[in-house]
Amino acid sequence: MKNRHIIPLIVLIIALLAETYYIVNLNSGSKKPPNLNIPNKNTRFSNSRSIDYGVINYLNNFNKDILFSSVVNNEYRGTLTKIYNTPGVQSNVKYEKGIFIKPTNGKFGNYFLFPKNNIDILVIHSNDGKKLKFKDLKIGDSIVVKETIDLFKKYPDTRVGIEIIKS
Repeated sequence: MKNRHIIPLIVLIIALLAETYYIVNLNSGSKKPPNLNIPNKNTRFSNSRSIDYGVINYLNNFNKDILFSSVVNNEYRGTLTKIYNTPGVQSNVKYEKGIFIKPTNGKFGNYFLFPKNNIDILVIHSNDGKKLKFKDLKIGDSIVVKETIDLFKKYPDTRVGIEIIKS
């Protein structure tokens, strides 16, 4: 009769030890290292997204007390197909000015909408460095848009630099 109570007691003790081990390791602050299988810069992805979610997850795995800066520089190239000279709203984004560019060999493009806080950091110039104004941009222009994004800032204040270069 005593043996009948010993087996459940042993199972209970093993379960408590396993749970204690799990809780201690969970609270120790040790994190599994991020997956470092980052594609090289020449990798192209089959879907329409240009940034692999693995890269975003990789950056998101760093401890906020260790990572002090994360700035991304993006460069977009295409043909200017729409110009927005007056304030408006597009996809729930209020903007003062905006453009839409399409790649030269593709059918899908992107909006670049500039809210009030982006107008002060927007720099426009020609290939030879001549300063231009927004009104100097024309539909059909080949342009390069360079933007700098601070990943530590809250949206929509993430852009810290915008440059449009007209060819």
